[in-house]
Amino acid sequence: MICSAQPIRRISSRIYAWVATVAAVGMMFTQLAYAQDTDEQGAQLKPPIVNIQAEARTEVAQDTVQFVLFVQKEGKEQVEVTKEVNEVLAQALEQAKQAAEDKDIDISTGAFSVSPRYNDEGEISTWQARAELVLRSELIDDTAEIAGDLSDLLSIARIDFSLSDQARTQQEDQLTETAIQAFEDRAQMMAESLGYDYYLLKELTLDSSATVYSPRSQAPQGAMVMASAAEQEKLAVAAGQEEVSVTARGAIHLLDRKDTCQ
Repeated sequence: MICSAQPIRRISSRIYAWVATVAAVGMMFTQLAYAQDTDEQGAQLKPPIVNIQAEARTEVAQDTVQFVLFVQKEGKEQVEVTKEVNEVLAQALEQAKQAAEDKDIDISTGAFSVSPRYNDEGEISTWQARAELVLRSELIDDTAEIAGDLSDLLSIARIDFSLSDQARTQQEDQLTETAIQAFEDRAQMMAESLGYDYYLLKELTLDSSATVYSPRSQAPQGAMVMASAAEQEKLAVAAGQEEVSVTARGAIHLLDRKDTCQ
């Protein structure tokens, strides 16, 4: 019986190995079939993606003015020219601060430069000094009046109009709601037009911008010189318009009621 037992164990081992191999192959095909079914189901469940853009815009009157005033002197001596410009700038700065004492007007000094002027022989003939005074405020008429009162000391380099940060933020907040609502309406219309029941938001971004319609009032340096206070009643200025816009752009999934993906 001991002799007959050896072949039985060898045959049994071979049977077990064969069964294990068959089982392993069967599991492998089962896994492949399952993976294939999963991929096919996943492909069927992937909803189409549509990119959408909606925009809201409005025109707003510019509410802030900036006057850039300047004094410019030229002479033989650099020190003397610089001193003279500094004295005029200091006088104008003090006068502007007194006039704007009870008003919300930002007053600051701007660019300051001293540069040589050369003759035909390449030698320094004179020195030119230039200094700026900047007035900025939402009180357009009051700021223009102060700028006019400084006309005996300074000339106008340019006048810039803009929209204040507070007004811009307020407009952008309102436009954001409008742009998002327009995006949602367009997304729903797109879903219905293409035969789907509803949509699912994939991504959304919001961008804001502003466009100035009226060009700023600007003149070359020294070209715009105000008349003296005795010769003028009031410096006439008028703000322009800015277009503020908010754009909502993004992507949506188009879905049917039978879709299980969320």
